[in-house]
Amino acid sequence: MKCFGDGSSLNQLGGHCTCEGSSLLSFSGQCIKCSGPGASIEEGTENCTCLNGILSLENKCVTCNGPGSYLTKKGKCKCKKKSKLSADGTCIHCYGDGKLLDGLNCICQTGYIQSENGDCIRCEGDGSFLKGDKCSCDHGKS
Repeated sequence: MKCFGDGSSLNQLGGHCTCEGSSLLSFSGQCIKCSGPGASIEEGTENCTCLNGILSLENKCVTCNGPGSYLTKKGKCKCKKKSKLSADGTCIHCYGDGKLLDGLNCICQTGYIQSENGDCIRCEGDGSFLKGDKCSCDHGKS
């Protein structure tokens, strides 16, 4: 059995090839650098591939998806303007006055209320509420 490439070792007892570190075993018995979430060797090839929603940079799979997502040359997930990177590596559209990314969700900051169309409208104080996209007050309070 062939056993070669980065991190390869042949188990003398069982005759199995194993790959160590950041390498995976290809169908030809070659250990190929390929790591990260969703990493695999494409069947019938010697190519490192990644599951959908995961981008590859130099045979390393990096979770990076959503609107405006891209990988830097150093393999870091970044988001273009108007999107922010969530805790799970997804770019989420979270742009505008009073908007804040809280883990995985875009929410309105304190002092803002979310309107029906998703905008954050500044509206605070006792008895304040949104009427359409305007802030209103209950019982004559302001």
